[in-house]
Amino acid sequence: MHSLRVMLVAACLSGAAMSQSQAADLPKQGKFTAKFGWYAVGKVFELEKDHIFWVGEFSGTVFNDSGSGFMHMVSMVCPGSNDIHLDGQQGRADGYCVMTDKDGDKLYSVWSCKGPFPGPCDGDNKFTGGTGKYAGITGSNRFQGVTTAPTSSGYSTFMNGAWQLP
Repeated sequence: MHSLRVMLVAACLSGAAMSQSQAADLPKQGKFTAKFGWYAVGKVFELEKDHIFWVGEFSGTVFNDSGSGFMHMVSMVCPGSNDIHLDGQQGRADGYCVMTDKDGDKLYSVWSCKGPFPGPCDGDNKFTGGTGKYAGITGSNRFQGVTTAPTSSGYSTFMNGAWQLP
């Protein structure tokens, strides 16, 4: 029983040491550009002729343009809504995102964009917090989302991104 306790304490300490070294690998601030390839699943409501409202989630993977670094290869799930005008009028999309990296640490953000359907939808994404190495993160990026009509997939380009840790 004593050796089991020793093994558990050692495992916990090594996990904490690994987490601290991973946090040390992340700079306190940086800039980035990235691409987010997504697939959307949700529900469509017809509000009137040529006006629909979609509620669901966008999910996929983010690729930092540098091929490594901040947000590279994070899994991203974004619950949101999309007020769509099929007659070319400007619509609006809004939501939140949860990004999970390979270590299980999370980044949270809120986003909003405007534009005609199927795009581009131009907007802003703002970091609202995180866990692990991202705790206390702030920052934002501009983005442009494009639906690859007529499917439920598309991509977003993240531009002028900047982030900072406490």
